[in-house]
Amino acid sequence: MKTIRRHVSYANVVATLALVFAMSGSAIAAKHYLLSSTRQISPSLLKKLRGRTGKPGPRGTTGAQGPAGAKGETGSPAPSVLTSGRSESGVYALTDSNTKAGAEASVGVTFPIPLPERLPEGKYRYLPPGNTSPECSGPGHSAPGFLCVYSTETFELDFENIFNPEKSGVFGSGVFGFEIAFATKGTAVFDLGTWTVTAP
Repeated sequence: MKTIRRHVSYANVVATLALVFAMSGSAIAAKHYLLSSTRQISPSLLKKLRGRTGKPGPRGTTGAQGPAGAKGETGSPAPSVLTSGRSESGVYALTDSNTKAGAEASVGVTFPIPLPERLPEGKYRYLPPGNTSPECSGPGHSAPGFLCVYSTETFELDFENIFNPEKSGVFGSGVFGFEIAFATKGTAVFDLGTWTVTAP
């Protein structure tokens, strides 16, 4: 016991305590300053740590062409004439801002698919805005063998007739289209709408 006391001095105690605190302090520091995200690093320091972007590498060679896809089915050709009972629709528009009252104004319409035969007089209807008829129940519809013209908006025009443009002076539609004729009531006129025809 005397031997131990002989070696214990103030300097030894201080050195021992310093060593203990140093070790425990390191552990505390490691616990409190463990980096888990780059957000914990100063932006200026992080910028210095990052390397510069290198030059882009050489462009690679073009890859081999893939195999050809399977051949698609042959589509059916467009019909040469509108099939009986089938319908087609479109729009029309007539505008004239330089006419006079009592003159005639007209607009021609071409069928996308020709009819199998022309529609004679009595087989067409011109419907003023909001009107329908037994053969023309509404836009997009017409009874078989009928042409229905549905006016959406009209101004200073009186409907006169529908003509076959393929034969002069013949009422009704032609195989390829029709013409709508109006009588003007003013100097600026217009009529626009849709039409539907169903092959007889």
